[in-house]
Amino acid sequence: MQTKQNEFDAETSQDLRFLLLSHDIRSVLSGIVGGLSLIEGATLTEQEQGHLARVKSAGRMLADLIEESGADPSARTPRDLDPAPVIEQIRARWENEGAANGVVINFGDSTNLPPVTGLSRVGFARIFNNLIGNAMKSPGVSVIEMTFDTTNTAELGVKISDNGGGFSATALEHAFQIWGGKVNTGRPQNGLGLYIVKSLVEHAGGRVRAFNRTQGGACVEVVLKSGKPVKPRQPATANALPDLSNLNILVAEDNVTNQLVVTQMLLALNAKFSVASDGVEALQLFEQEPFDLGLIDIEMPRKSGLEVIREVRNRPDARAKTPLVALTAYAMDDHRERIHKAGADGLIPKPITDIARFGEAILGFCTQTPTPAVEQTTPDGTVIDRSIYDALAEVIGKDSMVELLGKVQQDLRSVQSGLNDGMAAHDTAPIRANTHILMSVAGAIGAVGLQSVAQNLNQAAGQGDWPRVTPLADECQKGLDLVQTFVTKELSIW
Repeated sequence: MQTKQNEFDAETSQDLRFLLLSHDIRSVLSGIVGGLSLIEGATLTEQEQGHLARVKSAGRMLADLIEESGADPSARTPRDLDPAPVIEQIRARWENEGAANGVVINFGDSTNLPPVTGLSRVGFARIFNNLIGNAMKSPGVSVIEMTFDTTNTAELGVKISDNGGGFSATALEHAFQIWGGKVNTGRPQNGLGLYIVKSLVEHAGGRVRAFNRTQGGACVEVVLKSGKPVKPRQPATANALPDLSNLNILVAEDNVTNQLVVTQMLLALNAKFSVASDGVEALQLFEQEPFDLGLIDIEMPRKSGLEVIREVRNRPDARAKTPLVALTAYAMDDHRERIHKAGADGLIPKPITDIARFGEAILGFCTQTPTPAVEQTTPDGTVIDRSIYDALAEVIGKDSMVELLGKVQQDLRSVQSGLNDGMAAHDTAPIRANTHILMSVAGAIGAVGLQSVAQNLNQAAGQGDWPRVTPLADECQKGLDLVQTFVTKELSIW
């Protein structure tokens, strides 16, 4: 009896030590995260902001891990997990870290993914943080991709692939053993990552396999059970749209092409709207009449979107409570936080490629139950995604499509000239400015491959990473030529 009592006391004492230790760790971590929040208010370069976002994301993940380790598994209520928000958290952590190490990390389209069973949010994140972390250690790696397969709606397939050195024969044989390793990287590693992945995946009733790709590099495929099938949405059509006829909306956007896309969609949604071409005009319109919603571009001349949002929130009248939604081609974690702190109710990423979801998002923000618009950023190797292009043409009609393509053509030529000037002068400022325009203009007509290249080039230019800027600029110029050829051909047809 005494032995059992001693065992019980020892076990209780160990639990108590963990409880006290985790309490103190949380306190220290709270101070770290709080300190980072104070730094965020300082004037930082784009590169410093990227580093700060990466540290904050890692800090949040550490807090989640501490919380998870102290939780009682038997007290958890199993429920389906929506993977999309967790994938966004993973992206926020690794995009900046990859860029800091010269690695481009591409994330596939995480919309319309089926829910996952048997995993907590932290467990899901641990799986893919370990896999991306392993891929980062591979010698010679420059590209990592996270892609999704939902053809079987009873399961969710996720692949993490890279273009590095791949698995050695020995590492592949012992990949999922507790001290198994990937490759001889020359970097410190303990071989636990794949073992953790396998344990979490199999506990959730899924399966995992590792292999070398025929084109070089390694791939790990994870298949997770789905709680219920999710039917993928089809591109929006003109006869299945939300009705916004009772709304008066302010559109603050300086780019003429983006103005046309947004206003034509609002016309199709039956909304009333007014357009401001910069921040000063937007505030003047707020003085003239009340609006049910403001769609505010963040990058505008004279006054930025953040300044507009702050000034509206500081008004002494009821208009200070107008729902304000940021329109931006930047959807990085640090940008989202700055937009939120300015007082925005939410964010709709540009380009807007799905009119039905755009309308649903507007209605949601007006009723304080926002449904974010779809973000299409996944290149598929084609010049134009016809599902996006054809849906837009169906909604806005022939005359508006001709006008839009004419403006797109002008923007593409201007961007191409601006990129040439930036490269010739070895100046990142015009490169950043023109890729910002290109991200939304290209995506608006379904040129998602060019949009993705523009995003990567914008990021590299923001960090002053010329070894990445030069090849990306060449790739961007080639993409511009292809899309301009497409636009010219379409204009001749229309």
